[in-house]
Amino acid sequence: RTLIKTTEMASASAFDSDDDFIFGVDLSNLDVSEIVDEGGSSSIHEESSICQTPEYNSRITNLLSRTRFPVLDTPVAQAQYDNLFSWATSIGAELDGITCVEDIYGGRGLAARKTFVVGDVMAILPRELRIGQNVACKHMGIPSDTPDLSALSIFLLDLASSEEKDEKFLHYARCLPKIGSNGLFLSDKDVEHYGAFGEGHTAAIKAIRTQATACNDYIYEVLADESPIDQVSTTLLWAISMVQSRTHGFGTNRSRWLTPIFDFANHSSSPNTKLEGDSLGRLVLRAAEAIEADDEIMIDYQVPDDSKLLANYGFSLLHPPSDRI
Repeated sequence: RTLIKTTEMASASAFDSDDDFIFGVDLSNLDVSEIVDEGGSSSIHEESSICQTPEYNSRITNLLSRTRFPVLDTPVAQAQYDNLFSWATSIGAELDGITCVEDIYGGRGLAARKTFVVGDVMAILPRELRIGQNVACKHMGIPSDTPDLSALSIFLLDLASSEEKDEKFLHYARCLPKIGSNGLFLSDKDVEHYGAFGEGHTAAIKAIRTQATACNDYIYEVLADESPIDQVSTTLLWAISMVQSRTHGFGTNRSRWLTPIFDFANHSSSPNTKLEGDSLGRLVLRAAEAIEADDEIMIDYQVPDDSKLLANYGFSLLHPPSDRI
């Protein structure tokens, strides 16, 4: 049947900028041809023809109806981060210089394992470890022009439901936060708190939630072929939140990509590292200043608007709630 696909609004996304840097990635040094031929697509789609197939309709419907998600039911232990690093190394990642640690806020971050000087390569992530729309669509058997936010969200939801020990990318899913942390999951009290500082924060939260609603509706109406009315899955919102808050933007169309391990790096407006792309499509983490062993690795998310930091990533540098300082 022919459908007008739901537009996944990107007005509050970090990917609207025309700058060469998106989420700390130097796009000017990235071989864009290595990105585009993956079939990545932006979140905005025009009218297209989709052939609904029982295979993916039933698979998505069954996934949305699940009540148990083993990955989310299991607390993350340090051993799981170690397993993630070992698995990534086995497929070409170079990670000897970094490790995953608990940050001062109780979350996770990256830290240096040794001393680096300016310009040193600290870690390399191969192309095979970038998870884009094309990877998600193939994994789920859904149409290749599925919007990237929808494709990656349903991909993560599927990983969260997996009980297979050797599922590809499952090591990554096991290490993700168990609850959403961006503007989708802010409490009414938090929304009221930020609203007191002006309309910008309120508008940004509304925009990111509108984007999530469009994604939710698309998954139910198109991929599952069901009505989304009264169909609000907290677990699906978790997956959408993970994609909204953890993806990097690559290529000229700024499509979304999950980048396991590097997405644990926390934000600073004065970062001590930067991410670059090379001609092989790899991501390279490079020291931007002298770094000592055990120093936390910080990157610049390239989101100068505090309201968008709040909406996309769940924190505000200008107006943190008093109970989070």
